[in-house]
Amino acid sequence: MKSELSAILIYIFVGFTGMIAMLGILEIAARTCPVGIEATAYALLMSVFNLFTRPGLIVGGILWERGWSFSSLVLMGSALTAACWLLVPLLNLTRDRRG
Repeated sequence: MKSELSAILIYIFVGFTGMIAMLGILEIAARTCPVGIEATAYALLMSVFNLFTRPGLIVGGILWERGWSFSSLVLMGSALTAACWLLVPLLNLTRDRRG
């Protein structure tokens, strides 16, 4: 499946799933930030997201050009993503501000 159509379908799928994941992140951020600083928390979240998204793509491209295999890049990305689970206990997810 190495065609323009497959590239378009993959791009749409990645965009859709990425947006679903981002909505989950925004929901967690809204639930865990203190009352009154929601805008600041959102701005910080987006700053960190933007700060690390582009450099991650650039580093991935450099590693690809230096001969890293696709599977090793996927494994590295998966390991770094899984490492984010180590931060979950730091979040106060038991508080529900709606009730």
